[in-house]
Amino acid sequence: MTFRGALVALVCICAGCGGAKAVKPQKVAGEPGYWVRVHGHRMYYECTGSGSPTIVLEAGLGGDHRNWVAVGPGLARVTRTCAYDRAGLGFSAAAGPSRTGREEVADLQTLLADAHIPPPYVLVGHSYGGLLVHEFASAHRRDVAGLVLVDSSHPRQAQRFLAALGPPRTGENPVRGQLRAFLRSEPPNNEHLDLKSSFAEAASAGRLDDLPLIVITAGRENDPRLGLNLKRLLDRTWLSLQSELARLSTNSIHVIANLSHHDVISFAGQPGLVVKAVRAVLEAARTHGRLPRCRTLFRGSAATCVSG
Repeated sequence: MTFRGALVALVCICAGCGGAKAVKPQKVAGEPGYWVRVHGHRMYYECTGSGSPTIVLEAGLGGDHRNWVAVGPGLARVTRTCAYDRAGLGFSAAAGPSRTGREEVADLQTLLADAHIPPPYVLVGHSYGGLLVHEFASAHRRDVAGLVLVDSSHPRQAQRFLAALGPPRTGENPVRGQLRAFLRSEPPNNEHLDLKSSFAEAASAGRLDDLPLIVITAGRENDPRLGLNLKRLLDRTWLSLQSELARLSTNSIHVIANLSHHDVISFAGQPGLVVKAVRAVLEAARTHGRLPRCRTLFRGSAATCVSG
């Protein structure tokens, strides 16, 4: 083979000649988004706005892109903002009978690549979605420019709550026993997830160095069955877990959304506070700088600064 022939062959190999065709997202009729095939199953995503870094929104357990309707428009005004449906949720096809969070993180990475959504990313995770974006950031550190965790799950929350509840005692609030049973169980979920394995996997996610990070914690508990003493115990434990998440980065803020239950991102919560937090992380990512002081950022908001 001549030098020129060898060069042509090399170019063909590098360009994927004769190999797999480039993935082309399919427009969904009647919806603003697209489908793309990920690991054999079809997944839905939609993006609005323009700019970089791209914000990627990760819903909580059983949630989908529609959970972000109160937050997305305020973010799309400042940069490209994308939300998607995990396998088996929203407009995405189911992937299999039993999955773990690590597989969902792999799905997201492939979806972003095949949908031609390049890094860097600012990831925003609510509840269980917080576990996933932390795992993603740990596995793909160079691709992630910032993180916002909204009343996020903690990988060791079940163990910590069980330790706080202590052993059964005569005459205790019956809800205490119900909580123990729930924390030891494997509750069914519409994502067909092995939750115990998913939380165990998430526990291995690493620290985030000086990555801009804001942790938002819901300030209200809405279950009157708890009683004052049990409520205080659970609140203290949850706040401690949330503070641990904030310490994942040396460039972080931890703030309590005083008026919100767990649904901080909804119209019934404080979506404006979430937008403010994400925009602050976006600005820090763009300038490679520090986050502002918590009290400066959230002045005038119904919020309490814990750190930062």
